[in-house]
Amino acid sequence: MPKGVAVARAERLREARERGVVAPLEIATYFEAPPLVFPKMTEQSARFESDELRIGSSLIREARLVRKADWLQLNATIVLERDDREAAREFVRAEIRGLIGAAADISRRAGEDRDIQTLPIGAIYVDVFLHDLRRRGLSGLGHNMLCRIVERARGEIQDWPLYKSDVELCGRTRFEWNTLPYGDDGLDYSRP
Repeated sequence: MPKGVAVARAERLREARERGVVAPLEIATYFEAPPLVFPKMTEQSARFESDELRIGSSLIREARLVRKADWLQLNATIVLERDDREAAREFVRAEIRGLIGAAADISRRAGEDRDIQTLPIGAIYVDVFLHDLRRRGLSGLGHNMLCRIVERARGEIQDWPLYKSDVELCGRTRFEWNTLPYGDDGLDYSRP
């Protein structure tokens, strides 16, 4: 059955259960008119992966839009190809609108569903890396990760920031600068 929202009277559903009604379509007849509303939920998504789309020297490695009710969430991975962490920070601060816009545009174009192409983006999660060191996928808190950028147009940011990150707020945008990459914190991760 598709996901959805419906209104029913408890006594009528109890009556149906006592009579042994278990078929979903038969149960649906016990809901008030209009019987059922099946909104499209989070199953819709559009994913873009490429090693070729560059914005200046930066590479949009992955961009994905996922539908959340009546808005979209953008998840993206961007590679800067820069060695200097401070210069990379300044670049991200200055160019974040263009980088997010490019990631959103290419994932909208990759989506076949009209909602993916038209609904507003309500949440943004962008991981920024200094270099493209892993051909299969970039993830985790290593020395290569510069920051995570979180922005929510719908509600406050309620996610935990990156572990021991330096959090910088700029309006609705939160920069979580990676300050303590795993392996550089003095702990021994080789022992269980």
